[in-house]
Amino acid sequence: FDAAALDRGWWRAPEVWKIGAGCNMMIRRQAFAEVGLFDPRLGAGASGCSEDSEFWFRLLRAGRICRYDPAALVFHHHRPDWPALSRQLHAYAGGHLTALFIHFAQDRRPCHLIRVFATMPWHYLKLFVRAVFYADRAGLALVGPQVRGYLSGLFHAPYRVRAAGPPPLDAPGMEP
Repeated sequence: FDAAALDRGWWRAPEVWKIGAGCNMMIRRQAFAEVGLFDPRLGAGASGCSEDSEFWFRLLRAGRICRYDPAALVFHHHRPDWPALSRQLHAYAGGHLTALFIHFAQDRRPCHLIRVFATMPWHYLKLFVRAVFYADRAGLALVGPQVRGYLSGLFHAPYRVRAAGPPPLDAPGMEP
């Protein structure tokens, strides 16, 4: 993935989340020096997720390359039950939405807001209609937390975006 991955037209947000999962990535120290550390407004304990894809977004904007190697494996424990999965889906939707607002703050391209206000609601509506049409109770159970996370993200994102952004590698308290 290179800077060309960011150019999908003014109406389509870059799909930086497709680069991979943050639980299995290696980053050169120089990359942190160029674009800063992970954004504390995102991730577990903040908005819920997307600190990895937001970091990749900044790397690509800086002209760096992100490589994906499907042969690199990591074993990751997934949520053991429906309540835990529901909390994860809620966090992912809210975190993704917050990251899109942060992307918009960085480059002012309308594609991020189009995803927030058009593409994401349309996606959730399609999931809901499909689940109702096929009487898929599990599908309905999965749509609810995502929609609640989306709505929660709409409420919380303005406060998170106004907070301080990612610290540089040489920020006070950071070891060189």
